[in-house]
Amino acid sequence: MSALRAGNYEPIYLLYGEEPYYIDQISDYIQANALDEASQAFDLLIVYGKDTPDIRPIIESARQFPMMGNRQVILVKEAQNIKDWSAFEPYVSQPMPSTILCLCYKHGKPDMRLKAFKAAAEKFVAFESKPLYDDRIAPWITNYVRSHNAEIDFTAATLLAEYLGNDLQRIVNE
Repeated sequence: MSALRAGNYEPIYLLYGEEPYYIDQISDYIQANALDEASQAFDLLIVYGKDTPDIRPIIESARQFPMMGNRQVILVKEAQNIKDWSAFEPYVSQPMPSTILCLCYKHGKPDMRLKAFKAAAEKFVAFESKPLYDDRIAPWITNYVRSHNAEIDFTAATLLAEYLGNDLQRIVNE
């Protein structure tokens, strides 16, 4: 996040893991800040893996030049539903410098034995979002509330953690 806040964007982001909260935080930040508002209408593409079982059309879009600005953003949400990743390997070896491709692979881990995922993890940004253990939920709630300029008693945070479990998105909503 510090690199993103500094405006340093990589061509490929591979976000994966069991905890979807952090994946959503990073992808939402890229979506909101990588392009200015005028360019978002033309240079932002959001694709859902369940609608596109093959990566080829996404890679074809990633190889195009931006229409309005100096870069385009392609967010692939629910990337775990994509079945055919064969076209991803050639793109990883030569990504388009004007494209930010963000793959959001939730509730699991991509097969890192595939050359494409292995190369993406080595050359670009790969972030594994691990779930928090139950004993770390209450301190996380306390820190989250403090980050929003409020206070919460540790007992209240513990009760909230016991009631809501370790689903961070649900905790944030509450």
